[in-house]
Amino acid sequence: MNRDDLKNLWFLWKAVYRQEKKTMCMVILSAVLTAINSYILLVLLGYIIDAANRHAEQKKMMQIIIVTLLIKIFMEMILRWINEQIDKVLEEYT
Repeated sequence: MNRDDLKNLWFLWKAVYRQEKKTMCMVILSAVLTAINSYILLVLLGYIIDAANRHAEQKKMMQIIIVTLLIKIFMEMILRWINEQIDKVLEEYT
């Protein structure tokens, strides 16, 4: 990317931001949460594997698995809601 491309990108960003501040913030939030969501599962699966390698109690393993699933479901719900809000705004422009 050269300097002119960056200037054009910045100009586009400002123009869209002036019109749809909330939507642009939601797009950024969606991108960040999508990235975090991918790593959450990896980290939490690491805890599950670690607990299994330590021969943790079955109750402790179930707690870790349930917490992992709840966190994953919560993140998916948040992302779905954010993306629906973005889609509503985009439908107005099409």
